[in-house]
Amino acid sequence: MIETLPKRKGWHPSYILTFPSWKHGEKSMTIVIGLMADSRQLPDPAIPASSYLLLCADTQATYAAAQGVPLTSHPSQGKVYELPHGFYAAFCDDYHWSHLIASELHGRLLNVDMNSNAVRDLIKVEIKESFDYAFTWFRQEVLKQEAGITVEEYLHDKKLVRSLRKRGDDALYGAAEKIPAELIIAGQTYRGPLLLKANGHTIRESTQFFVSGGPQESAIGWLKLRDQRSNMSVPRSLFHLVEAKRFAQLDPTVGRTTHFVIIPPTGKPLVTEDDGVTTMSKWRDIFGTKDTEELDGEEARSLFEKGTGMSLPPMPLASQK
Repeated sequence: MIETLPKRKGWHPSYILTFPSWKHGEKSMTIVIGLMADSRQLPDPAIPASSYLLLCADTQATYAAAQGVPLTSHPSQGKVYELPHGFYAAFCDDYHWSHLIASELHGRLLNVDMNSNAVRDLIKVEIKESFDYAFTWFRQEVLKQEAGITVEEYLHDKKLVRSLRKRGDDALYGAAEKIPAELIIAGQTYRGPLLLKANGHTIRESTQFFVSGGPQESAIGWLKLRDQRSNMSVPRSLFHLVEAKRFAQLDPTVGRTTHFVIIPPTGKPLVTEDDGVTTMSKWRDIFGTKDTEELDGEEARSLFEKGTGMSLPPMPLASQK
């Protein structure tokens, strides 16, 4: 079964971490998945479609040195943020920058008019502004690390050595796109469900699914293998979500424990935790991938030779059934 987590007020203590430099520190570097399920469109096109929103993130944090070399990890760090108006965000990459952006976004969303017909665009604007806010601090770190100067010197010191200014220019070129944080944000609005993926240079919207993190290609591949679509039921979509996350666990940076959020079209979101063992165990027995050991046996060998006309070498005695 899935255990319901206790309700949290404000930020979870695990979010309060030391602030590393922009080149090393606590890294999430793992897996976050968000998708839509049970999407329905009424005959009247003026009425927005409805969908359940599913969001998950593993809980393993890795401390990495320069060049991203992992040094140590912790298995129980939260990566899911509760935001105003029933929205949630889950992140990958650096804890410091993700926390900075999510904290700023939390405050900005409080002021969004959720009854506006333009609410979807208003939310996107606040996400962009949150990343812009983070860049003002990111810029400070970049200049310090790459050019050895402060923001004040770079912006206002007219006597700054030309070579240092040039070094600062080079360091900041395209730096906004390198903010080490990517968030998947999900929530319900007056104008329908909203599933977004945002980083320092792009905000994208999807009606299907998003995946973020180092082993994201594994999870994306699995969801495609299952032909995951937004019109599938919530139970079926959740099962595919669990499968994709577990498939991504082949990467050692992905933790075994998972936080889930299920956001219905109306009503209270559900925040749950998967221990990686008991959740959906019965469904896995029925619908999960099967072991292929039987294909090593004589019967499969005989069928193969009959179907292909190819003669295989005799099986070793030790492997004969």
